[in-house]
Amino acid sequence: MKPHSAGIAGVGHALPQRVVDNFAIAEKIGRTPEWIERRTGIRTRHWLAEGECLADICAKAARRALQDASLAAGDVDLILLATVPAEQSFPSVACRVQEHWGARGPLPLICPRRVPGLSLPCPRRRPSSFLESIEIF
Repeated sequence: MKPHSAGIAGVGHALPQRVVDNFAIAEKIGRTPEWIERRTGIRTRHWLAEGECLADICAKAARRALQDASLAAGDVDLILLATVPAEQSFPSVACRVQEHWGARGPLPLICPRRVPGLSLPCPRRRPSSFLESIEIF
């Protein structure tokens, strides 16, 4: 029997457009921007803008990963999305990503909430019928 393996065929990324610097945070917490940077190493962060949702960002990153892997949304057998945002817990963000794509359904949709989800579709860990999965972290 031929051993199964898993690999990364493509990667994609996306960030919210709204950039928030330490000056905006420092005002709210009564500290200086330098104080925040010294303790966190962060100078700016990306926040969702008004009307923007996490599913929009995830779908954009997923489309880029599929393009990088030369795959179409219809090729995906599993959407694994490792987050559950405060904005909406049901339906899952994975359902909303599938909706963005117009992908066929129903697909197995998993939201494990953390990075160990990366090993879920790996056939070495357990037999799997998933040939192509997309994992969004």
